[in-house]
Amino acid sequence: MPSFIKQDIVFFKKSITDKVVPTYRPESQDVISKIELTAAGDEYESCQLGILSKKPVPQLKFRISDLKGKVTIPSQNISIRTQYYFTYKNSMSPKTLDLRQEIELYPDYTQGLWLTAYIPENTPEGVYRGTITFYGLNLKEIRIPLEITVLPFNLPQLKNHFYNIMWLGTYDTNPSSHAQEICKMAILDQKAHGINAFGCEPRFPACNIYKEGNEIRFDLKPLEYRMNFYKSLGIELDRNSKFIWRIGIHPEKVLAELSGTDTRILDKYVVEPLSFTEKFLDVYTQIVRAVEEYARKNNLPEMYLFNIDEPYGEYKNRVALQLIRATKRGGGHPWVTVNDTYYEPLKEYLDVPVFANGYASYKTYEEYRNAGKKILVLQRCAEGT
Repeated sequence: MPSFIKQDIVFFKKSITDKVVPTYRPESQDVISKIELTAAGDEYESCQLGILSKKPVPQLKFRISDLKGKVTIPSQNISIRTQYYFTYKNSMSPKTLDLRQEIELYPDYTQGLWLTAYIPENTPEGVYRGTITFYGLNLKEIRIPLEITVLPFNLPQLKNHFYNIMWLGTYDTNPSSHAQEICKMAILDQKAHGINAFGCEPRFPACNIYKEGNEIRFDLKPLEYRMNFYKSLGIELDRNSKFIWRIGIHPEKVLAELSGTDTRILDKYVVEPLSFTEKFLDVYTQIVRAVEEYARKNNLPEMYLFNIDEPYGEYKNRVALQLIRATKRGGGHPWVTVNDTYYEPLKEYLDVPVFANGYASYKTYEEYRNAGKKILVLQRCAEGT
C-alpha cells in the first residue's frame, strides 16, 4: 500500500487508455475527491476509476443521484461497471466490464471501475452536479461529487461511417461456449454505445468446408447460426446495417490442404499462404457468391468479407490482391485492415474499404490519408505551432 494513503479506502482516476489491474498502485496525483467529466449532447463519456482498500469490504454498493443544472440529467443515464479480470500469460488482465449491484473489496487489491454518462441530445450547456455514494457492511458512507460540464453542441453523428468490434476473444457466439452469456452482454453493451456493424469474429468461421468424393463442398451453417444469434438479442440485421464476416481460419486451412495451396500456420490464428491455387480461389469465389445470395434472400446487411489483416510488403500484397479479386468475382465486398505502419502498401487497394487502427472505416486509401492530415493540422493548431 502506498505510504501517502492514510484512509482505509481510496478512489483514484486513470486515463481510459491505462490498464488498471489488481496489482496496480496509484500515484498521489491520481487520487480524487471529485469526478469531473466534459461531454457534448448525445454523447457517451467514460472515465476509468479505481478503488484500493486496506480492509475487506464484503458488500460494497453504490447509488447515483440525478445531475442538477439547467435541466436534470437522470441517474439512469449514468452507469458504473466493474472490471472483471482473468489470467493471461501468467498475469491478471481486464476482460469484461460487468454491471453489478455490489462488489467485494479485498485488502491491498485494486478494483477497476468504469463510469459512463450519457448526455441527452440538446442538453443546455453548463455544469451539472450530483453525487455517487458508496456504502456497505461495516463501512461509513463515502460521498463523491460528480460534476459534468456539458458543451454547447451535440456530438455529430457520422451516418456514413460504421463501427464494429471484431475481436470478441472468448466471448464466442458458439452455443457450446461457456462464455456465451458474457458475449451477449458485450454485444448489447456495444450496441447501446454506438456500434452499428456486427459480424462473425475473425477467429471463428462463417462456413464449413469438407471433401465429398473428389469435390470440395461447403455449407453456411456457422454463418446462419450467428445471424440467428444476433436476431435473438433484438439486433435488426437488414439492409441499413453492415455485417463483417470471414470464411474462417480453420476452413481456410482445410481449403488450402484440399486445393493444394502451399500454406503454413504462423500462429494459432493466422494462415499464411505462399500463393493461392486456382482451385482455392474458385471455391473462395463460390463461397462469396453463396453468402451474397443468402443475404439477398434474407434481406440481410451488406456482407463485407474480411480478407486479410495488415497487408504489407510485396509478398502479402500479392496474395491479398488474389483474395480481393476472388471476392469481387463472387459479387462480394472485400475488406482489409491496416495499422499505422502499413500506409503505402494500401495504394493498390484504393477501391476497397479499409478498417484503420480499429477506430474508423474509410472508403479509400486517399480518404484515410486526408483524414490523418486533418487530425495533424488540428493537433498543431492546438499546440500553437
